[in-house]
Amino acid sequence: MTTNKLQATIKSKDGVRVFNLTLNSMSQITQDTLKGFFTKKDYVSLEELLSFCISQTEKASQLQGQNKNLKEESQKLQQEIEKLCSKLENL
Repeated sequence: MTTNKLQATIKSKDGVRVFNLTLNSMSQITQDTLKGFFTKKDYVSLEELLSFCISQTEKASQLQGQNKNLKEESQKLQQEIEKLCSKLENL
């Protein structure tokens, strides 16, 4: 039986807090990433959580940059295809 909740245990100077995160609205990739992070140890520190957030944000930024580059390349290729099709029609 699969669960739609993930228990995130975070330790701070004030003690340990447990959060039950609902997984229903997350993609499977996000679920797997969070499960991997929160289930490696009994708890994570605030510093580890912050570092994790920063690294995930950096990965997302890199993917957005790659996506932009691919879109630009796709547009250039589409324009080239249109030029070649026009030349072919004129033959």
